[in-house]
Amino acid sequence: MRVSLDLFEDLLDGRNYLFGGFGAADCVAFPFLKYAVLDTPPGDEELFHHVLVEQQPLGDGYPRLRRWVEAVDARPRS
Repeated sequence: MRVSLDLFEDLLDGRNYLFGGFGAADCVAFPFLKYAVLDTPPGDEELFHHVLVEQQPLGDGYPRLRRWVEAVDARPRS
């Protein structure tokens, strides 16, 4: 996933969601990419989630990806 962060950042150039409007690609990518921004919630002991946090460090980069994660996370889930 770390190698793909540049791809996702580029996909978000000039748009709010991965392919323009909110869609299936956003729903599929979000469960993995969210850990690059949101970390794991308290009590989450799923090893894979912790690996995603560790392997997707954004540092000070990827501003579009950060905004995208926050926007998708704010969407209703029901």
